[in-house]
Amino acid sequence: MAAVRREASREKGIRASGPKSAAVGGMCRLMSRKLRAVRRQLSRDGDTAATFEYHRIPSRASDPMKFPWNKKTSRRDRNPADDGSVSRLIFKEYEERFPSQQNAIELLKGWNTAFPPHLNLSAGRLALYDDVRVRWAIDQFGDIRGCRTLELGPLDGAHTYMLVNAGAIVDAVESHKNAFLRSLVSKEIYRLNNLRLYLGDFVKWLEQSNEQYDLIFACGVLYHMNDPLRLLRAIADRAQSVYLWTVCVTDDQRQTSRIEPLNGRQMRLYKESYHGVDSNDDYCGGMEDEHYWMHRDDILSALEILGFSRITVSTDERTNVHGPVLSLVARKPDVEALPP
Repeated sequence: MAAVRREASREKGIRASGPKSAAVGGMCRLMSRKLRAVRRQLSRDGDTAATFEYHRIPSRASDPMKFPWNKKTSRRDRNPADDGSVSRLIFKEYEERFPSQQNAIELLKGWNTAFPPHLNLSAGRLALYDDVRVRWAIDQFGDIRGCRTLELGPLDGAHTYMLVNAGAIVDAVESHKNAFLRSLVSKEIYRLNNLRLYLGDFVKWLEQSNEQYDLIFACGVLYHMNDPLRLLRAIADRAQSVYLWTVCVTDDQRQTSRIEPLNGRQMRLYKESYHGVDSNDDYCGGMEDEHYWMHRDDILSALEILGFSRITVSTDERTNVHGPVLSLVARKPDVEALPP
């Protein structure tokens, strides 16, 4: 019987010489079964014109093999060929449409901001590419051409576009991964050469990097912080000027969640929660569900304590959907105007 098996193996071109040859034979049989199954499926689907590129079988059974049928990277979409005559199997990670910036926008979920109308692109709803808050801040700062600027939480990059357009050299730090990718797409669409984007915690960037900035742009971030005083301290260590826009508390009767001292002054903190909205695609809050708002008066006092003695508060403090807001520019006393 053994002699018959050896003779049959020789006829098939396989030398029976131990466990290695058995492994090779087993892989060959597996491959044959898989290919027959694929052909049967295509025959049932009527896709008789499809062609395949077969992988070469390794000469040694120990060589790493990754057969195409073991990969879960393809989708069996019946897409017509360019001439409409043949159906094809398209790998899902590829884009078939004509190259465009709109394709890049649609690749990512959660767009909050729109693009200027002249670009003819569809993204979010908010026209933050021409935000009155940013225009007011730039007016207060003066000429920011060439100024080293740090933006905290750029979201979709609309405010970044305004800062770079005004001449600033911007570092932008974003901790939300999808927002970071959206900012990269915006950077490409707007062609922002004087911008460097970083993914990570901007508080750690402020505390651990050696960078110093002419100004820090902190729009819509303070009220999302678990420790807002820590952020204000870190800002004071790294910048001569700061723009701050934040939701705050103005009701003196509201129950305080905790008190923290700052150079002998008691700072009131009020606990808030996102109530599950962090699961939404367009979520743009903080890293932790538990975050704390500050009282308006305490924000102003904290900035003065930390050295920002020249504070200009915007008169256009419209109430946000979440509550009262504070918009201000703060400078240290030796800063008359930002350097050109």
